[in-house]
Amino acid sequence: MDLIVIPAKFNSSRLPNKNFLPFYGGLSLLQISVLRSVEAGIGRVVVSTENSRLASQQISDIGCELVDIIARPEHLSRDPSTILDVLKHSIEWENESYESVISVLPTSPFNTAEHIRKAFLLYKDKTADKLISVSESSKPPYNAWFLEDELLSAVFQDSRYQAVQSTRCPTTYHSNGCVGVYNVGSLMSHIQSKRSVGYKMKMSCSVDIDHLFEFQLAQSVFHNFAEDFDLLTPYFRE
Repeated sequence: MDLIVIPAKFNSSRLPNKNFLPFYGGLSLLQISVLRSVEAGIGRVVVSTENSRLASQQISDIGCELVDIIARPEHLSRDPSTILDVLKHSIEWENESYESVISVLPTSPFNTAEHIRKAFLLYKDKTADKLISVSESSKPPYNAWFLEDELLSAVFQDSRYQAVQSTRCPTTYHSNGCVGVYNVGSLMSHIQSKRSVGYKMKMSCSVDIDHLFEFQLAQSVFHNFAEDFDLLTPYFRE
């Protein structure tokens, strides 16, 4: 049995309440991620949040009564808590025997149920301990800088690519936050993952919302770039 956890923090520091704000068609980022997670059909779906009342109301509004709420303690809604801490708490709360736990972040509005399914199938096919979704880096990291007191210093001073044109650098990838899959046994026993795989996603599917301008930009192009727009249309309220 497998568990999908949707981490829906309420007190976001950079954009307060971003998971619960109306995003498109009257739907919040939380509601969109719930609909996609249910559609993925992988396993049980739960939402971890410190605002159980609001989350419960939003889930009820889209008719997903089988999606349960996990009351996240306040200390897991603040730094330095991580997504792994939230997943561990969710597994302990459920008190069931799960093989895998899948994280689906609401702040990735161009994720889809198909991406969630494909990522999970790749994880199973590769018999991995961990999978994270990734997208190609738009800018190679080799030319990154530290800035301290207006003085620059190269992050990768010894890299052969530090001063090479980006088109001649090796392709690199970064975690885009859309989907993560973890072996429950390894996660709960704090065993370092021996085999990690990456599920590659297009840049257009990899937007991760942290700030208001990202929220508003995603809103403005959602109709054009959401690959599962038809799934969500019946739930639009405006």
